[in-house]
Amino acid sequence: MDPLFRRAVLAGKKFVEPYGALFFLDLAVLLLYAGLTLFLALHHEIWRDEALIWLIARDASLKQIIVDIARTEIHPRMWYLMLVPFAKTGLPVVSMQVLHWFLAVMAAGLFILRAPFPRIVRYLFILSYFMFFEYAVIARSYVLGVLFLFLVAVLYRTRFSNPIRYLIVLALFFHTEITVFTLAGTLFLLFLFEMTRQRRWTPPLVAVSFLPALSGGAYFLQILSFSSGTSACQSSPGDLGFSNILRAVGHSFFVRFQHVSSELAIVLGVVFLLLFLSLMISRPKMVFLFLGGVSGLCYMFLTQYSGYLRHQGFLFLVVLFVWWIRVHDLVAPFRGWVADIHARWTREGERIFLVLLVFILCLSCSQTFDAASL
Repeated sequence: MDPLFRRAVLAGKKFVEPYGALFFLDLAVLLLYAGLTLFLALHHEIWRDEALIWLIARDASLKQIIVDIARTEIHPRMWYLMLVPFAKTGLPVVSMQVLHWFLAVMAAGLFILRAPFPRIVRYLFILSYFMFFEYAVIARSYVLGVLFLFLVAVLYRTRFSNPIRYLIVLALFFHTEITVFTLAGTLFLLFLFEMTRQRRWTPPLVAVSFLPALSGGAYFLQILSFSSGTSACQSSPGDLGFSNILRAVGHSFFVRFQHVSSELAIVLGVVFLLLFLSLMISRPKMVFLFLGGVSGLCYMFLTQYSGYLRHQGFLFLVVLFVWWIRVHDLVAPFRGWVADIHARWTREGERIFLVLLVFILCLSCSQTFDAASL
């Protein structure tokens, strides 16, 4: 193994080894998160969007869920099908909330125990608005996108040593949420490129690689069959355009400022995003994943749907995902004085990035308390 790559992998492991008192501290924080979010979920009044999916799972046949409703519901079928056993056996709607809460706790557990971030970042993140309220209390399919996003990040390091498992998870990832569809496709294309370049293909692996291809293709056909005119989620042309992308960037990172100063949120969000991209300049694969991951969101905000915080939050999640897996990517070498400048900027820039990330998460945590008190 290349020494640089080996050191990068080892650097990524130092935050995930469960040992000593710190591991039990992680578990304590996770249990606190589980208890608080369960309390909020059980006291959360079901919204129309949540109730609609439950009613579809209860009253529609499997054929209607998989085929017919695709014309009016653009979301993948995984969440609907997961609710079918609960809804059709007569269980109360609270069972949907408990199932959603369980998935959110699983996602939080993956992040706390496996993400290569300082503990302050991991703890603040699960207490932030998106992870504590939007994707934990409101029972929608977005939690599946978050859960599988973190699962893919965990498995990314072993994608070559256990490629079949990685491909199966990617196949499921396509059917979690539309907000991660292009990221799943970008991950699959990158994997195909890496395997072909390294000549790692075997006949069984070639066969399994058709799973994510067919999965992504099936959901793409569902997107094409979707009729926006029959959906309740429509946006007027005035709400779309490039300005809507800028609003999404601002609100995804600085959700606290959405009602105070949208312009300030946009400026700070763009600055944070430019800082992130400058630190990825020597990692072309990570830039490719980031651009692929946000391309679908940007297209939606630009031409289809203005979106809400639950959609905008995935811009933030893509940034965290790329930062998470970057340690498993080789750094493109620079030469001469450029290498010296790049090395110095990387050291200082990563410190600045983490400080800003903590600041963003602290602001987001304050928004959490406002949302939880409603």
